[in-house]
Amino acid sequence: MPHRLDFLLVALILTPAAYGEEASAIGPLAESCAACHGVHGEGHGVLPALRGRSFGVLSRVLLDYKTGRRQGTVMPRIARGYGDDELVQLARHFARLPVPVH
Repeated sequence: MPHRLDFLLVALILTPAAYGEEASAIGPLAESCAACHGVHGEGHGVLPALRGRSFGVLSRVLLDYKTGRRQGTVMPRIARGYGDDELVQLARHFARLPVPVH
């Protein structure tokens, strides 16, 4: 267990540095994504992973949720709370996150 705690502390310290200032700026925007899609966009169960997906796909899907072109239960309501530029920033952020190799 001590090794896991050490790893988590290092990860918390290095994560902002790894993604630079954009990570700091995008953090508050991405917080609402974390509850369903995971802190790093890894997905949970039937909820899809966001990280490493195509920027074009993510931005189109988010904008389509916002405008109602894409149906959903929760995502359209969430997407309407963001400006178009914020949705594009979110798409860029999650597209840049690496996909873990298993």
